[in-house]
Amino acid sequence: GFKVTLLEAAPQLGGRARSVDFGSHRVDNGQHLFVSGYHHVFDLLKLIGQNPKDVFEKHPFTWHLLGETSFEMRFLNLKAPFHALGGILFAKGLSLTEKWQLICFSRHLLTTSLLPSVSVKEYIQKFQSPKLIKMLWEPMCVAALSTPIEKASLDVFRRVLLDAFQKKAFSDLCFAKKDLSALLPIPAEVYLEKLGAKVFTRQRVKSLWMKEGRCLGVQTQDKNFMGEVVLALPFAALPPLLSSIPEAQSLLKNVQSFHHEPITTVYLQYAVKTKLPFPMIGLEGRLGHWVFDRAFADQPGLMAVVITGEGKHLHMPHDELALIIAKELETTWPWLKKPKDTRVIHEKRAAFSCQVHTNPLRPSYLTNIPGLSLAGDYCQTPYPATLEGAVMSGKLCADQLRELKNEPPKEVLCA
Repeated sequence: GFKVTLLEAAPQLGGRARSVDFGSHRVDNGQHLFVSGYHHVFDLLKLIGQNPKDVFEKHPFTWHLLGETSFEMRFLNLKAPFHALGGILFAKGLSLTEKWQLICFSRHLLTTSLLPSVSVKEYIQKFQSPKLIKMLWEPMCVAALSTPIEKASLDVFRRVLLDAFQKKAFSDLCFAKKDLSALLPIPAEVYLEKLGAKVFTRQRVKSLWMKEGRCLGVQTQDKNFMGEVVLALPFAALPPLLSSIPEAQSLLKNVQSFHHEPITTVYLQYAVKTKLPFPMIGLEGRLGHWVFDRAFADQPGLMAVVITGEGKHLHMPHDELALIIAKELETTWPWLKKPKDTRVIHEKRAAFSCQVHTNPLRPSYLTNIPGLSLAGDYCQTPYPATLEGAVMSGKLCADQLRELKNEPPKEVLCA
């Protein structure tokens, strides 16, 4: 019963979930990984006509980390918690003492409801050996929260583990067979337009239309749009729109204390017969953190190496960075000789930094300004900077609008 207008500032939909050209391929602006516990994402995919069984290659949770010593763990095809327990017991690279230590702490982390408001590292180092922290908890924290372990929120990290590992069906790793544009924004646009929604690209919102403390709509560079407003923007884009609104000052003060975490993806194209032993492998003690063999996306020989966080790599010439990454891969797997082509993609504002002090300040999708809601992975959801958190926040906004007691507004504007 609502008329929906979507305003997108960029030339294409998708935000950080979009794809770009690389040679004959379409690759993601950053290598994403899905887990089977992403309920809101999978519900959205089904809604827009994408069958998760067709668009993902699913694997049991598998951990391969190569460094001075190797650590391998694969969850078993058993009911929870035995799928994880069996995976730990049969893990390679850990002593019996370390396995027992890991089992005891995992149980403690998943069953203790009240945890202190500290970083993951501050809490975890009391219970786990330096080796376990280095080979499991530190890379897992960065992968899950896109935040260094010494800053990351323990509460959010625990919630991610709860969702992923309490049920066998929630812990599988899902590798997208399609590029992100083909997976989400393109079919979503078709779905919206089929239902009569209006979708505009290259329409950057310049200001909010306010009257007597209520938001009535938005203004772009050349048009006015009236209706309920959902701002689905990065938190850094909020100050120019909200700074002149007295009711928004508390919200602004909170989000202006947030920080970004950069994510770099280095794509390297090798001969099509080139393969890695697993679709995702962690690299400890190297510049690259994770390498993905994108054969799962029907892109044989294409490797995606992910680097999360700050570092000298952000200031290197792309060719130099790609060469360093290529040499790291060749050192680990000698059959990976010089790549035929490379591409480096820096997303300097890829994710909000899910820190201890940040999590309590995350804003609700409800604002104290009538007619204005927020959506985004930085909003008040149980999750870190993930597609699951972003989709969940959007759904909460939609549910709120459906529950309005008054007559539905003529339009809902998603900017």
